Amino acid sequence: MFEFTLKNKKLKKINIIEGTSNKNIKAIIIHIHGIGSHFQPLFECIDDFKYRDELFCKFNYKSFGLEFHGHGKSEGTKCSISNFDDLLDDLDTLVKFIKTIYKQPIFFLCESMGCAVALKYCIQYKNNIKGVVFLAPLFLVDDNLKPNCLIIIILTIISYLIPNFQLLSSDGITINNPEFIETRKKNCFSYNGKHRLNTGREILKISDWINNNGHLLETPILILHGLKDTITNPNTTEIIFDRMISSDKELSLIEDGYHCLLIEPKENPFLPGYIAGKIVYWMNERI
Repeated sequence: MFEFTLKNKKLKKINIIEGTSNKNIKAIIIHIHGIGSHFQPLFECIDDFKYRDELFCKFNYKSFGLEFHGHGKSEGTKCSISNFDDLLDDLDTLVKFIKTIYKQPIFFLCESMGCAVALKYCIQYKNNIKGVVFLAPLFLVDDNLKPNCLIIIILTIISYLIPNFQLLSSDGITINNPEFIETRKKNCFSYNGKHRLNTGREILKISDWINNNGHLLETPILILHGLKDTITNPNTTEIIFDRMISSDKELSLIEDGYHCLLIEPKENPFLPGYIAGKIVYWMNERI
């Protein structure tokens, strides 16, 4: 594995982690993280990019990890999103780079907010993506988590005046694994503060966009969502899934799953292995 940078349309350097190559690459996987996350070394488990790469390489998949601007080693204010479409540009920059080198089909493996990026990208760019795996997707913001309309209007106005002000709560149980949670808090690449106003504004906007347009997705999709997820709501995921016009779609609700599906929960240490196996099987069936 090694890292390199690409420049997006706004000339910010986007950090890319390239996985191991072998002689029989049958497809490319672009790994897309969630808000405040990254692909730098963090915790020894399947979720870590090194172990993801080793796993998928065994099945002749080559991996690329995309770190959005403001995340990981990429340029930009940490966890600050001024325009959600800038994230689509980050992704498109990598897709175009890969297509200049490889002719193999491309899959997206994305988590949380990264799923919203991939969903809108596949609908708008029509860029011949072979399939998308959504893990604990952020599609709709749960109504119970939204402030009332007046407060949303006030905070939206303020977000354009002091966009990077940290105000919005980011509480929630990502996984029942105290060792991982403690390690994440100490990691310099992980974002553990309150969400910035501009980021909250853009998350609400993309949620509204998906509510109105998410059904237009035609790309083959596999969605896995934990029923114990308190960050993104599996019920709203099911709503968007049912509307999607894709003729090749599958939703799997995971009983012991939290938000981080590739990290071992105390209740079921075998769950990440099951999920990884399901992903590999699903992609193999579409090659």
